[in-house]
Amino acid sequence: TEIEEAAIDFEEDDSNKLNTITISNGVLDIEPIERKELDSIEMYYNNKTFKSVNKLIKSINKSEKTINILSGEKGTGKTNIINYLSSKLDRITIYIPNNMIELTINNPEFSKFLKRFHKPIITIDDCELLFNDTFSSSNLLSNSIIQMIDGLNGLDASFIMIYNSSVDDIDDNILTSNSPVNIVEFNLLDVEEANELSNLLGFKGKYENKTKLVDIIRNRKKSTNMKIGFL
Repeated sequence: TEIEEAAIDFEEDDSNKLNTITISNGVLDIEPIERKELDSIEMYYNNKTFKSVNKLIKSINKSEKTINILSGEKGTGKTNIINYLSSKLDRITIYIPNNMIELTINNPEFSKFLKRFHKPIITIDDCELLFNDTFSSSNLLSNSIIQMIDGLNGLDASFIMIYNSSVDDIDDNILTSNSPVNIVEFNLLDVEEANELSNLLGFKGKYENKTKLVDIIRNRKKSTNMKIGFL
């Protein structure tokens, strides 16, 4: 009976694949994030982008360690795709809020913490702000990540780094890592895709141009005569 109960408990814990990093009683810990499943999720993304996402899943599952970059404009669904990714990956995903970077990536003890998990996936958002030549800490962050997986005692871990910018803005130190580097560019939905999603969501509006995911969800059209200062 005790063995059966332990097996059930383990299964419940293992189902929490998507987590955020927290501090509990002064030490690092993780807290589950509730995943929201979307019906017909493939309709929320440009066809080419969604195919690249599924290739990324296969690449991560086959590799001991990888650096994975999601790049594109804000509002194209990069952060939301983490829900889908975590459900398809065979290991735990740990999301690190920006205000926890110094306590994690730049903390030598963080590698020891990660050893508790089997090939964890660490996700960092808004990387264009953190890994930018404007900030003196950029190189330190890049080097910390590279050392974490490429160093002599490198971990079997993967990073998912979300950039609200183009590939050209990504730190060269990251791109030239010894570990495999995968890049997925998030494109706007084309006219047909935008209208199909709009219909799925029950909206009557029609789109005549390529459109951001967030604009369709919020049921708004992009004006070609938009003036500065008005959204």
